[in-house]
Amino acid sequence: ASEGQDVLVLDSKSSKKRIKQLQDYRTGWVITNYESHRGIGNALVMLKPDVVILDESDYIKCPKSKVTKFYSKNFKNASHRIILTGTPAPQDDLEYIPQLNFMEPKIFGCNYYEFLKLNCFLSGFKHKIRKDKLGWFERKLADNCFFLKRSEVDLGSEKIFQTRLVQLGTKASTMYNTMEREFILESKEDEIFKSTDTKVAT
Repeated sequence: ASEGQDVLVLDSKSSKKRIKQLQDYRTGWVITNYESHRGIGNALVMLKPDVVILDESDYIKCPKSKVTKFYSKNFKNASHRIILTGTPAPQDDLEYIPQLNFMEPKIFGCNYYEFLKLNCFLSGFKHKIRKDKLGWFERKLADNCFFLKRSEVDLGSEKIFQTRLVQLGTKASTMYNTMEREFILESKEDEIFKSTDTKVAT
């Protein structure tokens, strides 16, 4: 935020308290999470912000999701729309489309489904960008995105690996115990190993 501007962090679990905070707020920056649209969506829209920044923008990579529809529909008139992420399209290049359409619909000049019809073919159950369109698609990305390496933002090249212990919920714990108890490894039709077989050394 610019010097002198206020920053409001909406971290209360109560939707009523967050709505009250927004109603009393005048100018500055508001920080919230994507799921806020469920409880305080209308209050966020009523702010009519000039700038909307979506960090980890791959949250809006799916055109059918409620979160994608909410932000794309309600903040399209914001003067400045910015997206940030380290994993823009972890599974498929088509995941770029909803994110860039949020940022600037004129980049492709069509919605997600029109893009599929005009630029893709069906391979099995998945759409893929046609080879004759790949160069055009890559130029669109290059012209409208900034790509930064870790070294360019002083994050260093060293990777840090951590082991974290996570407490499973009741349902997940039950499933895990069932799989551990009933696990069977098979090759074709031959049973190789059963978790209850105490003769097998691990």
